[in-house]
Amino acid sequence: MPEPLLREILKWSEERPAWQRDALRRLFTTGDIGPNDVADLVELCKAARGLSEPRASQVLTEKHLAIKGAEGDSISLLSLTHHSGVNALAPKQTITFGPSLTVVYGPNTAGKSGYTRILKRACRSRFTEDILGNVLSEETPLKPQATIRFRVGGNENSTGWTPDAAPSEALAAVSVFDVHCAPVYLRDKTDVAFRPLMITVEHAPGGSSPVHRHNAHAMVYVLEGSVVMQVKGGKQVTLTAGRASMKAPTMFMSLTGMQAVPSRRNFWWS
Repeated sequence: MPEPLLREILKWSEERPAWQRDALRRLFTTGDIGPNDVADLVELCKAARGLSEPRASQVLTEKHLAIKGAEGDSISLLSLTHHSGVNALAPKQTITFGPSLTVVYGPNTAGKSGYTRILKRACRSRFTEDILGNVLSEETPLKPQATIRFRVGGNENSTGWTPDAAPSEALAAVSVFDVHCAPVYLRDKTDVAFRPLMITVEHAPGGSSPVHRHNAHAMVYVLEGSVVMQVKGGKQVTLTAGRASMKAPTMFMSLTGMQAVPSRRNFWWS
């Protein structure tokens, strides 16, 4: 969601009742308001009218939004160290992030998704998951804890993370997207959501497009059939139905239809 729009939402919220500002905080931090939240918000409304014990609302603030703490400074992740309590990840294990691309690979149940679950909770994501301990361990699960190192401009920083820790204002500028986030944009009905511009493109059998680039970050999601995509200077990659690809504005690419049936894809850019 563009930062000026987030600031506008925050400014607008400051004129709303406290319970509504609390509801907005829940929407932005978890993406949903469940039955327990509704019951809690009802109690906040009653407390505001003196109908129940006094309670303080936790209202929406800058730290709950993806608004950079230091205007203009770029923010990049440097490393993530797992200490305890997250899935089956080994304690004191560190993953270091490269300046452009970091590939984490391994067999199923190796723990790859555990790092993503931490980042989705520590940064910003439209879908977050409960973080469980090692379900195969016979020991009492430890509290999830991790340390995240990041750079703001030219300065390195680190922050300790636990599920109940206050969000980092700097990490609020980092958006995390994975396959579990896609349904929020594709199927779920949300009142507060950024929906990128989208078009559906259909290719006739054997169709193609010349080498081109887009003046924005773009994502391609194949709905039917398959297409062969090639970034200039790279290898051809076949995308079949259900697969997606992200492209930066600097990438030149071409598309070729390789099946005897039409292909259809959704295309987002922002």
